[in-house]
Amino acid sequence: MSAPLGASGDDYLRADLSNALANEDVCYDFFIQVQVDPIKQSIEDSSSVWSPSEAPAVRVARLTIPQGNLESEQALAAEAACDEFGF
Repeated sequence: MSAPLGASGDDYLRADLSNALANEDVCYDFFIQVQVDPIKQSIEDSSSVWSPSEAPAVRVARLTIPQGNLESEQALAAEAACDEFGF
């Protein structure tokens, strides 16, 4: 995957999120499409297009990250704790 125009460094996504969180909450919505026709909607062929009229996107979750400083001691400690899970 290539970086977006203007992005630099290996950590550009973290820097972008950090900049956004300095000013406001950040929300991410997660959607799924339910397969209704296994022939037309192949899950093995990533090039098959699933028509939104046949398989509408359904929001299943929203993640809200509150405004804050990703470089604070508390945030860095939380990040380190997540890294310990080893996923």
